[in-house]
Amino acid sequence: MDVFNKFTGHLLRSYDTSDRASMGRVINQARNAFGTAGTLTVNERTEALEKMLDRVERDRDSLSILISEETGKPVSLSLEEIQRTSIVINTAIQTLHRGFGGSLNSTLNQSPGTYAFHRKFSRGTVAGTADCGDPLYRSALKICASIVTGNSMLLFPSRSAPSPSLKLISYLEGTAIPQYTIQAILTEETEVLDFLGTEAEIASGSWKPVFDREEFRSFGMLERFESETGNRNAIIWKDADLDSAAESITGSIFNACGGNYIRSMKVIIHRDVFEYIVNRFMELMSSMKVGDPFNPDTDIGPMIHGSIVSRTSEILRREIETGAFPIMDLNIEGPFIHPVLLDSTGTRGQLSEDGVFGPVISVYKVDSLQEIVDLFSVRPEGGTSSLYTSDINIVKSLFERSRFSSLDVNREPFTSSEHFQVNFMSEVNSDLYTGESVLYL
Repeated sequence: MDVFNKFTGHLLRSYDTSDRASMGRVINQARNAFGTAGTLTVNERTEALEKMLDRVERDRDSLSILISEETGKPVSLSLEEIQRTSIVINTAIQTLHRGFGGSLNSTLNQSPGTYAFHRKFSRGTVAGTADCGDPLYRSALKICASIVTGNSMLLFPSRSAPSPSLKLISYLEGTAIPQYTIQAILTEETEVLDFLGTEAEIASGSWKPVFDREEFRSFGMLERFESETGNRNAIIWKDADLDSAAESITGSIFNACGGNYIRSMKVIIHRDVFEYIVNRFMELMSSMKVGDPFNPDTDIGPMIHGSIVSRTSEILRREIETGAFPIMDLNIEGPFIHPVLLDSTGTRGQLSEDGVFGPVISVYKVDSLQEIVDLFSVRPEGGTSSLYTSDINIVKSLFERSRFSSLDVNREPFTSSEHFQVNFMSEVNSDLYTGESVLYL
């Protein structure tokens, strides 16, 4: 497997890959390691995570170069990813200190059936992925959750940016974490899901391979540079702090997850403040510098693959043909996409529904909350958004009437450490890592 510098195009390094037979051997090693991993004390797990954290912070500069080489993101953004990684590891350490997985007993009353003993147990070997958008951070989520819960882990790094994941795993060498507890699998195999499914079917006893099929399906699409984007959403109501909203949105456009370090934003703006916000967007986006990711002044580096540039260019072309107006001239050359600002009011093209990879903001002018609800009514699964307003009643009304799974008010979620702490707790508390037995008395 060859890995290339996304800016220069030069070969950086090559890795051996695993076929189905060698993946089978790795999963057997993980099965054997699972039994030992579950016996580690809290202190041993904590010390291992502390060593990992120390290495991440000590190697901050070299890690940022590694990330920027393989993803194309500017070094400043790579340093932000390293900070997010440190937050995840710290949160894992704090979780262990709080006694994760311990017993929870309710008050013993005289009435039968009111006393329960809960026990969480690790499930086996968790298979997870680390996509090329935030490879170090995504790896930290999976690795730390496995260590906290006592599972072994098979991590599938991105084929475009595998080195940050491999480096993070190497930081566990010399700790109490048993050999083969955390392993990476680099593979060109396209049927990873079939392999994992077969292993799960033949598993027996207290151990089994556990994985999220949807995660691996999405990962496979991203590895083939197929469409798996999804817009990030923001809403600006007429009573918002307008300058703060514009700066927050443009400043966070680079913090995307999955497939690339930057993806589009869909921004819905009340008609009364539309012109002012658009002018602020133009001012802020025009000042962004595009080029060498290792230049400290660079805001936007190269996209991670040429097919992403081609697809984004084609979607933007179709969007304009169906009525969107380019407020800023399109400038797409080589691996670079310069900032794009479109007025997409009244359109419902692919950009509106699916988004693209790249520094693209599409704006939509509305007069009412109902128009906002209608704009987000197409996708039944909901999603996340940011709302900028000074009226709590607007917040309550929109959240109740929309399908958003979460709504950040007057900030972008990627700007707070709490966001990454919550992400880790969601990961570690998912049913991938633990089961639960309950004894009722």
